[in-house]
Amino acid sequence: LTKRYVDLVRPFRVRIFDTRKTTPNLRILEKYAVRVGGGFNHRFGLDDGILIKDNHIKVGGGIKEAVERVRQRLYPLRRIEVEADSLSQAKEALEAKTDIIMLDNMSIEEIRKSVE
Repeated sequence: LTKRYVDLVRPFRVRIFDTRKTTPNLRILEKYAVRVGGGFNHRFGLDDGILIKDNHIKVGGGIKEAVERVRQRLYPLRRIEVEADSLSQAKEALEAKTDIIMLDNMSIEEIRKSVE
């Protein structure tokens, strides 16, 4: 299954990642299967990096501000990832120079525009 998605996005500058949420007792096997299919592992646990989600963005005063706070305290010890659920959030995360932008609950058209 992963290989199908990897093949579909090959012409673009994107990667297919798995989720941290796996079947109980099968995490290692499921993550291995994703890698065999050409995908990448997102996170094995909550401590693998900093994930800035919508509630952090609200409390932090925006993406740029939240990323800057994390940078001051933890970067480069941990990679910084922003969960973007709109084109404007994806653009703001790109401008903040985050390590990863996770496109969440977007339509195909929004994803296409975000990648462009």
